[in-house]
Amino acid sequence: MNLDSMLVSVGRTWRFDTGGQTGVDLTRTGYATKINWLKGTNDQPDFRLPWPPYRSRFWEYMLSASYRETDTDDLASVLLPLRYWRFLVVPNELGAHPRIEIEAIRHPFALTTIAHFRMQDRDPRPPGDQAAELLKTLLYGNLGVMQPVDGAFPYKELPSLPTIDVMGKPIVLKSGGNFVLISALHRDPDALLAASALARRFPQNPPPAESVAIQDGAVNVHADTVGLAVSAQVGARLAGCLHNNYSLLLAYLQNLATLVGSSPTSECKWFQERAALMLNHVYRREPVPPVNAMYKSRLADLWLSERGLIEPINKLAANLALGLPPLQVPGHPQATPAPSSSTNSTSGAATKPSSPSS
Repeated sequence: MNLDSMLVSVGRTWRFDTGGQTGVDLTRTGYATKINWLKGTNDQPDFRLPWPPYRSRFWEYMLSASYRETDTDDLASVLLPLRYWRFLVVPNELGAHPRIEIEAIRHPFALTTIAHFRMQDRDPRPPGDQAAELLKTLLYGNLGVMQPVDGAFPYKELPSLPTIDVMGKPIVLKSGGNFVLISALHRDPDALLAASALARRFPQNPPPAESVAIQDGAVNVHADTVGLAVSAQVGARLAGCLHNNYSLLLAYLQNLATLVGSSPTSECKWFQERAALMLNHVYRREPVPPVNAMYKSRLADLWLSERGLIEPINKLAANLALGLPPLQVPGHPQATPAPSSSTNSTSGAATKPSSPSS
């Protein structure tokens, strides 16, 4: 299989647990106040708003081109996360000086840490079997002085972690799942086959029928892994932008999903309601009032379906009486289907063209 410029992102999610319930370290009002303060200051040494410079346009597509000027209440209503980022250079099997980026996407109720690895530092590109072995090193091996990815890496690399909730009770980080995103440029005629091979971490006979075509490529979700194959004609820069959009979307979905089926504290109930609303909207690729924009991607419905979250989201929305149309459960035609107009969208908003651009 002719692949190159491989990117790998490994995400791990933790919910904030307070005595067996999902707690928050900011109230609804405190959350909006924090966002508003960050909008007005350049002194952001720790977690900050995900404004540019950032190579993903996820929030621009979600909130419109002038999203920096979006009303703070609207930012809170769509559960805008805070973000931390830095990079490390650590010698290992990937090459002499691979760039390893550390990112964290944080809500008042959950945290997803992401380690980004850029395997195109190796020249020439290794064949599929060697790439698979390198991938195992990334996912389960020790990388220099850092903790192994499989051992809660990299949240220990973060500058701060929540310790108490808004009521002063201790917060414990409980596992909320993980994801692996593997992207590559492909030079073969069948993007579906390439996406399936990536999602299954390079098997000899991947089933391409399970992949979904998107603009300039294909995406496949298998267990906890997403495979993204983008045409080499698109170029590494645009493919990288799409990869970054996908990693941020996965972190966002993972954080919000910690509130599905959980028992929230009283201070967390507003966040749970908003999470149910946003997961429903992102899955259906429908605009969110009053922002009236939505990031459109097949990945959202593929991921939520693969993780078995559709029925729990519907149940939560019904219990909260949100008045939302039920999400389609694969194989259940009586549910309301997602709109077909954006079936092949890779990214974009209700008022923007679908594009993997950054």
